[in-house]
Amino acid sequence: MDLDGEKDGAFVPSKWGNNHGILEIDESLMSQSAELRTTAAHEFFHLIQALYDTRWGFTKGVSKPDHYWLKVAASVWSEEFFSDNTDYVSKTRGGNEKEPFYGWLHQVDQEPDVHGYGMSALLKYISKTYGIIKIKDIFQKIYEGKSVKDAINEALPNNLSSFYGDFINQYLQKQIYNDMGPDRFLIDNNGAV
Repeated sequence: MDLDGEKDGAFVPSKWGNNHGILEIDESLMSQSAELRTTAAHEFFHLIQALYDTRWGFTKGVSKPDHYWLKVAASVWSEEFFSDNTDYVSKTRGGNEKEPFYGWLHQVDQEPDVHGYGMSALLKYISKTYGIIKIKDIFQKIYEGKSVKDAINEALPNNLSSFYGDFINQYLQKQIYNDMGPDRFLIDNNGAV
């Protein structure tokens, strides 16, 4: 469908429940197979995440869960698995790369999308350090009713506070994504030096 260039795609949950949600993909991507694959994967992952959301269907259709930023981060992180580019970085990270430096819960109530785009780096670090299965384990803990903090701390062998410093260190050294390094602190979000 025509999404007016505002976004490449969206997962739209239904008030009627999981079997009625839809994926929207901007028609401009139909001729761009690489972007189509990563966008479709991102939105499909949101559909999978909705199955881990225990709230009533109507509620899921009209409001975002407390862990919405984590859902966004996981979908951004998942895109690279559907790209042929070995150094793939989602374009949604652009301008949001500094989010991990503000803390792992920065503005999650005001701007969960922005925070999630940047915090995809945390999920990439977790999967690289502890194994990809740990991402599923975190969502399983949320499904069981745990908060994001408790889900992460219970799903992983180490507490979030014990590895966050190592995560930031690797992030600054471009060992997670190549779009973030010490040089990025010299450039503001508009690209000016």
